[in-house]
Amino acid sequence: DVDTSWNIYVCGETASTTMFSTPGSYQPIFGGGTMDCYLSRFVQCLPPDTAGIVSGPDTVCKSANSVTFSVDHITNASHYSWTVPPGAVITAGNDSDSIDVWFGPGSNSGFLSVYGYNYCGTGDSSYVFINVIDAPIITLDGPDTLCLNTIASYSTTNGMILYNWDVSSGGNIVSGGSALDDTVVIEWNATGQQWVEVNAFDISGCAAYAPGFMNVVVEEYDTAEITIVAEAGAVCSGNPVTFTATPIFGGMNPSFQWQVNGINAGTNSSIFTYIPDSADQVNCILTSSEICVTGNPAISNQVIMEVYPVLPVSISVAAASNPVCEGDAVAFTASTSNSGVLPVFQWFVNGIPVGTNDSIYTYTPLDGDQVYCTLTSSETCTTNNPATSNTIITTVYPNLLVTITITTQENPVCEGETVTFIASTSNKGNLPVFQWFVNGSLAGTNDSVYTYTPISGDQVSCILTSSEQCTANNPATSNTITMIVNPLLPVGITITSSANPVCEGIPVTFSGAAINGGSTPAYQWQVNGINAGMNNAVFSYTPVDGDVVSCILTSNAECITNNPATSNSITMSVVEAPLVTFTTCFDTTTTINAKPYKLKGGIPLGGLYSGPGVNQVTGYFNPAMAGVGSHQIEYRYINFASCSDLTTRSIQVFPSSLVTCGTSFIDIRDNTNYPTVQIGSQCWMAANLDFGSEVPHTGPQRDNCIPEKYKTAIGSWQLAVYQWNELMCYSDEEEIQGLCSPGWHVPSDADWITLFANWTNNAFAGAPLKYSGYSGFNALMAGAEFFNKGWEYDGFATFFWSSTSHGPWKAWAHGMNDYNHSVSFYPSYRANAFSVRCVRD
Repeated sequence: DVDTSWNIYVCGETASTTMFSTPGSYQPIFGGGTMDCYLSRFVQCLPPDTAGIVSGPDTVCKSANSVTFSVDHITNASHYSWTVPPGAVITAGNDSDSIDVWFGPGSNSGFLSVYGYNYCGTGDSSYVFINVIDAPIITLDGPDTLCLNTIASYSTTNGMILYNWDVSSGGNIVSGGSALDDTVVIEWNATGQQWVEVNAFDISGCAAYAPGFMNVVVEEYDTAEITIVAEAGAVCSGNPVTFTATPIFGGMNPSFQWQVNGINAGTNSSIFTYIPDSADQVNCILTSSEICVTGNPAISNQVIMEVYPVLPVSISVAAASNPVCEGDAVAFTASTSNSGVLPVFQWFVNGIPVGTNDSIYTYTPLDGDQVYCTLTSSETCTTNNPATSNTIITTVYPNLLVTITITTQENPVCEGETVTFIASTSNKGNLPVFQWFVNGSLAGTNDSVYTYTPISGDQVSCILTSSEQCTANNPATSNTITMIVNPLLPVGITITSSANPVCEGIPVTFSGAAINGGSTPAYQWQVNGINAGMNNAVFSYTPVDGDVVSCILTSNAECITNNPATSNSITMSVVEAPLVTFTTCFDTTTTINAKPYKLKGGIPLGGLYSGPGVNQVTGYFNPAMAGVGSHQIEYRYINFASCSDLTTRSIQVFPSSLVTCGTSFIDIRDNTNYPTVQIGSQCWMAANLDFGSEVPHTGPQRDNCIPEKYKTAIGSWQLAVYQWNELMCYSDEEEIQGLCSPGWHVPSDADWITLFANWTNNAFAGAPLKYSGYSGFNALMAGAEFFNKGWEYDGFATFFWSSTSHGPWKAWAHGMNDYNHSVSFYPSYRANAFSVRCVRD
């Protein structure tokens, strides 16, 4: 058998194959040719393996680690396969002649064997029986909680042959703890978490599975204390008092011993209740259940009791006067005993709390009122607290209401008349006193009647002083009479009309404003001097042009002159109603997505457009606001005389057609078919606008409510051109629909610039946009019509309008020709006629 690790190397030749059947050393043979060089090794043919001897302990302890076993005398072996007892683990050396084994807690006795074999795959085995014995289990007994500087004994399992003790830095072994001691004595000289540990070996030499270990808590000494307090508030004689003890370091189960005057009292509780006498001395003794504590038992502070005697509280009340007149205030005064420094008074009238916290209460009583007071004493210990006083029942005589009213039957009066005033009274008594006043000055005598000649605006009044004993409103002041003294005033009337001029056939209302007409004046209306109408301040009729209207007023007032009076005259102007016409100067067929457009065609100018979708302020029609369907649009005109007339026209709004850009669409106004092209973000017509009626190019296109166009022939094409104002429907508003199809608009100069940007700018955009280009825009060289004088540049160049104006007479246009790649910017006069391309909204 050949050891394959021996390689054969040949320089310039290939080695011949040699078979080896018997052990020995051989040199390879190379046949044929001349060798420049060669390198050879001897090939070893191995004999079969023979058994060897396993060395190592035959008895081991559980938990033993790194136990070494080896084998020798296995001839020519190159590989090893080991088997260990159940539960044991090979930790190093597998596939070698020496291994390390760990015998864990789960290992058992059994055979340990090894099989050695050579490169030929032959070999032999050897084995030994291993006895695995249990390791001892260590326990540790001793206190786990103790006080600083305490000496404690700790013991472990006895019967071992060797001990190994260890303790944390906070402990000091003072005795025991040698390799032969199963007990150790430790002094603990540091607080906190400490520990003690021991390991041991049994008679067989086996170490314990794990060391015996104990955590020890070492505590500092604390001082036991106790404080006691009595419940808050003064102590009245005969009342119990509760004391509460607060322990410090009393432990989980402290013991309390209460004492009164040095004699044990109460129960083992932190609360103690009893009825004290004055000067009693109360304290408590605490016995703490803590381990590490000094000052045990601890004695509390001492509470010396102060007990107050109980005082009776009383109150009585008296009135300053009783009986009294109605409305008179009465003072009630309280007399008290044992009220304290800060007594509380609560007065009651008929059982209802009144007044303030005072010993005196003043108020105006009613007959039969019951008045009493309660007293809450501020003394510490009292009886009958709060105390209730006696009750005073008030007697109140009613006050007789003194009144005075003055009257006169002569007001208003005419200038110079004498007037008499009479006083009517109640409860004036036997000796009343009257005092009359005119404009605040004394007048007349002590009498209930007063006569004088007034001046207009005089204010007359009287004061009555009654002689009754209990009165109200005494003295009493009468009402004031303001005198009206009428001068001899002239009677007059002025009339006005509701409209003048007025529309023919419209009634007119005339109103008369009377001057000094009295309460029920009489009106006589006249038309052209003939009586008309009713006796009323208002007169209505339908006038004829030139009618003269007036009114005669007869007053029923007193102190007047010029009665009856004749009014001014009103000559009527009657105007005919206006004649209104309405020509449709706008699209009467549109789509809901079209831009709003201005309504035109109403005559006379200056009227008001209205209807669905119409903005009455701007006169614009918005298809989207109107909605799909047929809509009546009204034009109303009102002349200077408020005469009005109206007429209507219809606009048909269709749904918007869903046209994919790049396909054709049909203009719903005249059924013209237009191709479209998508260029960048814009959708353009791919053909010129061709909407409206053709007119001769020698005359201007007019604002006549008829869309007009000029046409020229370019090859087989008939192309339309428009003057700018006609295209824009005579508006300067940018990007409006103009004459474009609904949903499309006249491109602004910004729209054109956006188009040119697809080819860098206008310097290069001409080539792709022309009919010979590649954009699909297909601009035809239609030329232009200049100032209605003739066509120029047809077949050579073309111009396109924008909706952007350039001052009041020009607008921006763009031109291109067959020989140049650029597109020009051209501020053209609006009277020129150019081609039009529309862009979709």
